[in-house]
Parts: sequence; C-alpha cells; structure tokens
Amino acid sequence: MKFLTGAVFFVISFSCFSNSLSFNDFPCKSVSSAYVNKLIAGSSDYSELYIKDANRSLLEGKVNFNGHYVVFVTSCGGGCIYGGIVDKTSGKLIDFPDAFSPGDDDDQFELKYKKESSLICFDGISLDSGESGQKCYAVYGDRLERVAGLLREE
Repeated sequence: MKFLTGAVFFVISFSCFSNSLSFNDFPCKSVSSAYVNKLIAGSSDYSELYIKDANRSLLEGKVNFNGHYVVFVTSCGGGCIYGGIVDKTSGKLIDFPDAFSPGDDDDQFELKYKKESSLICFDGISLDSGESGQKCYAVYGDRLERVAGLLREE
C-alpha cells in the first residue's frame, strides 16, 4: 500500500511540475561585447518617451538579459507600464507583448528575467485583454514567442 501511495504522489508531483519553467531551460545562445550605437525601431508609432528610453538603454544600459540585450521599463503616459528589449549587438528593438496596469497592493506588476537566459516572464494585469497572471516568453531572433507554463521559483 505504501508503494502505491508513493507512486501516486510521484505521478501527481511530476504532472504539477511538467509545465514549470526555469531560466536554466532557456540559456542565452551568445554573449557579445561588440555593440552598435544606432537604434532600429521597426515602427513609427512609438512615443517620444519610449524611443528616448530605448536609445538610453542601447547607449548607456548594461546588458541584463540574454547575453547582449537590455530590458527597459517605461510609462505609457497614462499610468500604465510598458517597455522593450534592446539588442545591443544589432540595435533592434523588441516590444513587450502588452502594456500592463501597475496594479494595486494585491496584484502588482512583476517582471522576471536573467542575464544568462532568453526567458522573460510578465506577471500582472494586461491592459489589452484584461487578463491577470503570469505569461512567459523566450527570445527567438528579433521577436518574443509565448512559452507554455509558469516560472518555478529558483
């Protein structure tokens, strides 16, 4: 009976963690120190503040994500949180997938990423969909792609 109980616990535990994500599962592909000094913004719809913050991140920001990227957070101007990821080797700008509410005491916006990983997780209230919760993405080329699962605490 103890064996059966242990086996059931193992299966339940494994299924709970099968969709858990770790920064270690998404290692950065390259590290570089050959940086450019010209921002390449793919759209002309950006606010002046956003472009200013992206340029500052490119020129002055220290690499803090995926080996040669800088994550920056800015305001939308109306109290929301937005930002992007600048590739210091190409100058390309990757937008956050959404704008977020700063939240309240019970539901604060949170952003998790690491210098040596291509995984970035957003936790908060999406202003586009109104959904709340964690969504994780990985950098592929010059875009973010959604990754199924939730980040496990390390």
